[in-house]
Parts: sequence; structure tokens; C-alpha cells
Amino acid sequence: MARRSERTWWDKIWNAIKSGAKTVWEVALEEASRYLIEIILNSAISYFSGGYYLPGE
Repeated sequence: MARRSERTWWDKIWNAIKSGAKTVWEVALEEASRYLIEIILNSAISYFSGGYYLPGE
């Protein structure tokens, strides 16, 4: 489970920048790719199962 200070995507980016571990773009790209993968997989599963998927639900 994430620490309380790293609950949102912005907190993850800010903490990574502060620690010097990653740049803004590296962290932002990781978060965006996770979100897109989730949408693509859920949409594919819903399509083949005959249902529908709306992001955020």
C-alpha cells in the first residue's frame, strides 16, 4: 500500500522529483501509460464479453 504522502499521481511525481530518482517526464509517462493500458484492457474485455466500459467507473 502506498504511503499516505503518495496517494495521488501528483504526489508520486513530486516525491520522485524531490528525491532526484526520476524526472518529471519519466514519472508522468509511467502514470499515463498505466492509465491507458487499463482503459485498453478493460475496453477489450468488455467488448468481447458483450458489455461496455466507461473510463472512471
